[in-house]
Amino acid sequence: MTRLVVVLAILAANIALGILLYPSIYQISGNSSLLAMIMLVIGAVVAFFLANLFVTWLFGVSRPKKKSALRSGRTPKNDFEEILRYFTWNKGKTVLLAIVVLLVYTSRYDVETYNRLISIGATLLQFLLFMSFAIIQFAAIFWFMSQTKKTKIEPGDPKEVTLKDYWGQPRLVEAMTQYVKLLRGIEEFQEMGGQLINGLLLKGPPGTGKTFLAKAVAGEAGVAFFAIEGSGFRGMFLGVDTLRVIEFFSKMRGLARKWGACVGFIDEIDAVGASRGGTGQGGQMGMGGMFGGSGSGALTRILYEMDGIDEFSRVERFKTRIAEMSGFAQPKRNWHVMVMGATNRAQDLDAALLRPGRFDVQIQVDPPDRMGRREIIKGYLGKIRCDKALGDTAEIEALVEATPGYTPAQIMSAITKGAVRIALFQGAKEVSYQHIDKALEEQRFGLEQPIEELEPRQRELLAYHESGHAVAAHYLHPTHRLNRLTIIRHSEALGYLEHLPPTEIYALPLEDLVRDIRISYAGHVAARGHFKKNWTGGSGDFQNIHQRINALAAHGYFGIPLPSNPNPDGIAKLLEKEDIKTWLKAQEDATEKLLQEHWEEVENLAQALLAKERLMNKDILIHLKKNEAGVGGRDE
Repeated sequence: MTRLVVVLAILAANIALGILLYPSIYQISGNSSLLAMIMLVIGAVVAFFLANLFVTWLFGVSRPKKKSALRSGRTPKNDFEEILRYFTWNKGKTVLLAIVVLLVYTSRYDVETYNRLISIGATLLQFLLFMSFAIIQFAAIFWFMSQTKKTKIEPGDPKEVTLKDYWGQPRLVEAMTQYVKLLRGIEEFQEMGGQLINGLLLKGPPGTGKTFLAKAVAGEAGVAFFAIEGSGFRGMFLGVDTLRVIEFFSKMRGLARKWGACVGFIDEIDAVGASRGGTGQGGQMGMGGMFGGSGSGALTRILYEMDGIDEFSRVERFKTRIAEMSGFAQPKRNWHVMVMGATNRAQDLDAALLRPGRFDVQIQVDPPDRMGRREIIKGYLGKIRCDKALGDTAEIEALVEATPGYTPAQIMSAITKGAVRIALFQGAKEVSYQHIDKALEEQRFGLEQPIEELEPRQRELLAYHESGHAVAAHYLHPTHRLNRLTIIRHSEALGYLEHLPPTEIYALPLEDLVRDIRISYAGHVAARGHFKKNWTGGSGDFQNIHQRINALAAHGYFGIPLPSNPNPDGIAKLLEKEDIKTWLKAQEDATEKLLQEHWEEVENLAQALLAKERLMNKDILIHLKKNEAGVGGRDE
């Protein structure tokens, strides 16, 4: 009964206000229907709250001082307190109901006012429809512009890879396994008090497998992988880049809820995360403010999103609030997003991006060493149809030795793309060592483009020039493998010598740089020794000499170490020094003396080149005497 009395009292107060006060207010407002209506609305709102206070006093129920008291989970003391709680929580709906009642009763007393209200309502509706269409159109344009290429791989996808597919870096795989376990066992890690990392940055030269590694981490953990290129965040118009970042992180969270975790990968992150200091463009707007400038908005949004990865989303906050109101336990987050980035220019990234809490961990991904290349080569050989000889240890070791410093991408391209193509168009059914060697040659030196009608003297010049290099390398670097010698044009080189060290080189004695300078001089010295005059060509030899002179000076070979200055002006100043000139002349003389002592070998090798144009290791060594390492096909 109490509930009914309270409801009827509040409704009666509002209705009576509209019926009784409208004629008087209409006259007070100077017969203005619009002004009278506004006054009635204001009066109705005031009257509603006065009625609430009156009924509250009448029933002796004190009004709570704070909303939190009404929103608490305790049981209401009586029916009136329950009704009062409802109206307190829904003031907006109550006021709207009062306005509707007043407008209905107003239309009964003044048809003109009623027609005017209908006209105003129709105008407002047209305006709202027009604005809605404009907003929807604008939103559609921005949505279309915000779309960019993304890669999504979910568990069970045929494109999914695991750490077993990542060859040649066992220590790196071992380190990444830790993060795989964290993605799998989030709850156990959190129960121990641990905080999951927000970001992991992979840095290293191009082609070292950073993107593949990120995919393998997600595949090994059995979670989703979602990737975008850093340049994909950039937009023509201001704000598009920020929208793309918001969309990217939103989709990552959706995949994480679905699969328990998600690896979000930003490739070439330096395209969007470059340092904002000293650019002079960050945040600027050109062309009247319509265009996006340098894209610092995307970087700022990435920083914000990475800071808020562990914060609850709107849906989670809503669920938490419902749980609090109903007295149930608050839901725990059982998913996580880990952002991985890749770059070969880590030094250019903004410092704010690299601080703990964003990219917490940085991992260097370098080209594989000798053992790693051996595993990678075996792995890719298992993916193609090759002859049995390629399974021999000697053939594989020859490929390992021929690929120092190669990245996994280069090895993969040479074996699965270049070698298979060459074998197919040569009519072979299986890939052989020669096909892979040819693919490696094309990759390193360019496509073979022989000059069909080369003038004989120029062809002879090339043969003696390259023979001089080969003889000098044979005696100055006795342990190096003379892999290939040719006078067939490849790209810009009319001919070349390929000699490979037997082991990986991470540091070397300065004397090796001196020997390299002599080997570079040997081509011109041999040509001059045969023709008795200097010729043009071989500009790459002099570039090599200048680079090594700069390195020797920087490492203190000529005294106090000098600042490294590899640009042409810096090297020119270095070469102007008299002591450097004298030293270089001494190296040229030493090279000339060495070739004179072995001139017969230079002649024999040059004639063999003129006959065959290309000589491989065994064909080269049969024309050379044994050196200090006992390598050579001829006895003294």
